[in-house]
Formats: sequence, C-alpha cells, structure tokens
Amino acid sequence: MSNLVKINNQEITLKEWKGQRVVTFADIDYVHGRPKGTAKRNFSENKKHFIEGEDYILATVENTKKYEIRSFKIPPRGLILLTETGYLMLVKSFTDDLAWTVQRALVNNYFKSEKQIVPTSKSTEYKPTVKRYGADLVLVTKDLAEMLETSVENICSIVKKNDIWCYRLENDSLKKFKRDNPSVPGTINYMFAFNKEMTIGLLKHIRHSKESLEKIETYFNVTGLSDYDKLKLIELAKDIQNVSNNRGYNTPYANMLNIVASKIYVDCGFLSDVTDDISINTSVGTCTYQKLINFRGNLKRKLI
Repeated sequence: MSNLVKINNQEITLKEWKGQRVVTFADIDYVHGRPKGTAKRNFSENKKHFIEGEDYILATVENTKKYEIRSFKIPPRGLILLTETGYLMLVKSFTDDLAWTVQRALVNNYFKSEKQIVPTSKSTEYKPTVKRYGADLVLVTKDLAEMLETSVENICSIVKKNDIWCYRLENDSLKKFKRDNPSVPGTINYMFAFNKEMTIGLLKHIRHSKESLEKIETYFNVTGLSDYDKLKLIELAKDIQNVSNNRGYNTPYANMLNIVASKIYVDCGFLSDVTDDISINTSVGTCTYQKLINFRGNLKRKLI
C-alpha cells in the first residue's frame, strides 16, 4: 500500500500521530506552492491562537518512539506537526483561488481519508517507573509530559504561571530524590514532582484525555499511604510536637521528639529531610505548616 497522497499534482507522504493525520510546515508550503518557510512564519506570528495537543503537536525523538511515526525523521530540536484544525487555522491567510482548491483536496483526500499508514513495528506505551518523595508516590514532569502527550516545557510553564502546588526539587532535596529513585537521570539539576493531589491540581489547567487520566489513576493505585493514613500520622506528629513543646525548646529530649515528628512528615511527603527543629519560627517549619494546611484543605474539598 502506498503512503503517498497527491495534492495539487504534488505528492506528500502520509503522516500520523496516534492514528490522526498530521502535516508539517514543509508539506503545507509544498502543496500550496508557497516559498519555503511561509507556513512556519505564519504559525510563529499567530502561535498564541494555537492549542498544543489539539491544533499542533511538538514531536521529539523521545516522544515519537511510541507513536508509529515512520515516514520522516525528527530533528534534535523537535518538529511541529499540525492537525486538521491547526492546518485550517494556519492557511486562513491563503485566500487565492489555488489555496481554496488545495484546502479542499487536502481535507478530503488527506485528513479524511480512511487509508492508514502501514505500521512497520509495534509501538510501546510509556510506563513510568515508580517514584517516591518520602512515602508519597509521585510523578515527575517528564512522566506527566509523556502521559499527557505534551512537552516538559509546557507543563513547567503552566506550573509557574498558575503557581501550582508541587514539590520543587533542587540542590539537596533533588540529590536525595535521585538517591531514593535511581531511575531519575543524574544530569537533571531542577525538577517538579507531583503526588496524587498535586497532579489533580495540575490537570485543572492542562488539556487531557480520558485515556491519559486513566493511566495516571492506574499509576497512583500502586500501594502507598492513603490520605486517611496520612491524616492519622499527621495527628500523631502534632501530638509529638506538643509533648516536645511542653518539655521546652533546645533540650535533648525535645530535639529527639522533633526528629521523630519530622520523620513522620518526611514519610508523608510534607518534608524532604529529617530535622530537630520544625517550629513555626523556622523556614522549614513554616513551609511544612503550609503544606499541611493545603493537604487538609484539599482533603476537605474532596469530602464535601
């Protein structure tokens, strides 16, 4: 079966991403008889109107391994692939008679064609390795980018723009995370990690399919501390801190109790390292206290 389609007396190679037809900027310039770079320039000038994952996909060497893209090479910098909606948005500025003819032919004979690209090998589905931050089961940015079919850069941008609650790992906290999770590449020097509640918060700001959501839910069904378990442990840590406070600060007994309480917070994912001082007067204590407030608030909203 041929993987070529003739449009405007020009042949272009069929390209698919997860079963849907896509085209490149070079394809568009070619069939429309436009100078090289025209489509790319129009896209760059109007990129704010295009939605990643719906109108276009950024294909990279890493994320194409599972999607049966066989008919063209992916450069190291990645390649923009336009869906049918993205193509139609892009060529709105092409108003000559030839453009209308090409649009009709491309939509009917390419995007809506029932022919499929002949698969050459079996695709593999991305399965993230299990990672934990303390006792918290987490997904890192790259995991979510793969599962949500978007880019790491897009997720990082959404997190920063909306100030989404997540674990921001760097320096000592990242070193410890790498030691606890050997699958994390050693070259990374900054990373976001998300437990189940944090991932739910992220999904409110990013497009996702039912299949992606099911993959994420399946991942978090791996054995770990439930929210109820964490709530009980938090109450225990709070009681230990109260005993420590009643014994007075800076005494060996009080420091020992604080270490026990902080170990509980580490196991629950609210603290990265054990410490002998988690009072509200310290930056570590303030940060932990805020995480506990967020956790209780999220848990309360889920129960309402």
